[in-house]
Amino acid sequence: MQRKDFQKRRHVASRETIDQAIAELKTAYDRVLAQKGSAIFASGHEVHGLIKEELDEFFDEVKKNGSTERKVAELLDIAVVALHGVASLHSGHIDW
Repeated sequence: MQRKDFQKRRHVASRETIDQAIAELKTAYDRVLAQKGSAIFASGHEVHGLIKEELDEFFDEVKKNGSTERKVAELLDIAVVALHGVASLHSGHIDW
């Protein structure tokens, strides 16, 4: 099956749902910064380990057919770690 055919059958995220997801990510990121501070990650290995841990937690929710709320929370955790990884790289204070 070609990619175009696959895309024709998929639902499309509206701009509104994308904006909602971005707002949820900002809220989640702000909450983590308030709880843990904004210290940068020490290494790419740290980022990898944290993303893997969060991905495993998301997959656990998928396997047990967890609620949408729990799956969203786990995906936001993954996104927060990834976003802070980007911020850590942009800080210029570490060499990965």
